[in-house]
Order: sequence, then C-alpha cells, then structure tokens
Amino acid sequence: MDATHTYVYTLGEKKVELLCSSLLLARKTYPLQASQAHLEKHYEDLKSKPFFPGLVKYMASGPVVAMVWEGLGVVKTGRVMLGETNPRDSKPGTIRGDFCIQVSLGFFAFSTA
Repeated sequence: MDATHTYVYTLGEKKVELLCSSLLLARKTYPLQASQAHLEKHYEDLKSKPFFPGLVKYMASGPVVAMVWEGLGVVKTGRVMLGETNPRDSKPGTIRGDFCIQVSLGFFAFSTA
C-alpha cells in the first residue's frame, strides 16, 4: 500500500470542500497554518531556486489543509488527478487543468515523501 502527503493551500482553501468531496483516497485531513520555519524545512531541497522566498511567503500567507492519501497506486493516481506542474499543460478534468491558471498561483502541492 502506498501513501503520500498532499497540501491544499491559500487560494485553494476556499475550494477544499469541493475537492475533498471528490478525493476518495484522502485518509486524513489536517487544517493548519504552516509556520515560515516549517515551510523552509519542508521545501529545503528548493532553497537554491529563485522562486523559493516567494514560495515560502505564499504558503505561509494563509491556511493549508494537509492530507494523507493512501491506497494501491495512490502516488501515480494522485499525479494523474493533479495534472502537470504548469496548468497550461494540464488536461481538462485534472485539478490543475480546471482550477489553476499559472504555476506561481497554484493551490495544490503533491509529495511522494
């Protein structure tokens, strides 16, 4: 059985009810306000990227809903449901394809860790 951590944040917080009603794989949800220190540690592998300060600021600007998805093939299924990193490359019917307009204003993050 696979498991993954998933986050809905800031702009997406308003869409959580819609998403959670369709995410049958969500085993647990945790509404929380992530601290800057927590986010810096969580995204430390991106620290050298030019967008890192903006990412941390954006993620800390509002509440997030952390989720644990669990199920057979959940990582692959979750990535298909989410769509491509760039919403313009995402197919209609995916979360990013239907709800996102640009990478920096996304509201869904997916982790296989």
